[in-house]
Amino acid sequence: MLPSDVSWTNWNKLFLDTSVWEAPVRHVLSDLGFSVSSIEAEFPGTSAVFEVQCGIRSLIVKFFPPMAHRDFIAERSVYRALSPAPPLPIPRLVATGTLHDAIDWPYLVVEKNLGTAVRDLRDQLSQDDLVDIAEQVGVHLRALHSADRNRVPELNRSIAEWKAWARSRLQAVPEELARVATPEGKPLLPASTLAEVTDFLRSMGTAVISSMTEDDLSLIHADVTEDHVLVMPESAQTPRKYRVETIFDFGDAEVAPVYYEWIPVWFSLLRQNRGAFEALLERHREESHLGLRPGHRHARFSERNILLTFTFVHRFSAAIVKETLSREYEPLGKLSSFSDLAEVLWPV
Repeated sequence: MLPSDVSWTNWNKLFLDTSVWEAPVRHVLSDLGFSVSSIEAEFPGTSAVFEVQCGIRSLIVKFFPPMAHRDFIAERSVYRALSPAPPLPIPRLVATGTLHDAIDWPYLVVEKNLGTAVRDLRDQLSQDDLVDIAEQVGVHLRALHSADRNRVPELNRSIAEWKAWARSRLQAVPEELARVATPEGKPLLPASTLAEVTDFLRSMGTAVISSMTEDDLSLIHADVTEDHVLVMPESAQTPRKYRVETIFDFGDAEVAPVYYEWIPVWFSLLRQNRGAFEALLERHREESHLGLRPGHRHARFSERNILLTFTFVHRFSAAIVKETLSREYEPLGKLSSFSDLAEVLWPV
């Protein structure tokens, strides 16, 4: 049914072609006892995702390519660990399995949740709306971070294992940033700024990573972006305008320090809105010792240096830096120092 030669090079052409996926989707759902009425490709991403109408039920079917097997393991692990009574609003897992074709295609089937992505409401949200959404997300993430990470053995790891990974990221980041260019092909960051980034990572970054302990590790979503938070309008009888209906897509979930969680929250979900970010942290820390509680680790490191370190350590740091500079800083390629870069990423 599906091709056997799959790579990132040809994946973009494949994953949105509903005609290619119709037979596999029908096969999987037929085995589960569902009769398919319609199939529609969802927002593009790493996996092939389809909204499927089965009578009055709406389902999401997600096929994972061979290159994203780790994403399947992560998402399946989290849904299984948090079911049947999840501590935060997530899609309900219907089924998981593997379609045995020319190659194996792991899949998940979940209930489709109502709601609109924050991305699609961005222009309609007032500051109060964004703060309220942020507070709700803070409460939900507190519940996730408080979950027993031993329930996700496929993702669980020791602090030593996480530090080894983080240190490898510290070494890789300068080269990744050096390859980021303006639309005209010029380096986004001058050599002098890259040298300062390298010095920061070798000194401050290494010290921050070394300070992490086993108690800092939690189960985290790791990709709470404006695309992965769905909200619903509240009734006129309540002071709240929007209710966070769903947080979804756990393909990047991992066990890591909670600081790592805040990077996509800050840059994508909240678009560097300081008031909303502080509101989220305040609600998160009300019953949690994790991630930037007052005074935590600040005797040695400033909050900014911790967050800068985790920004660079993030596996998508180069893309984050490029997008942020493109949105916030003109002209591109004219940053004169690490101080300028830090001010754009995490303004004081």
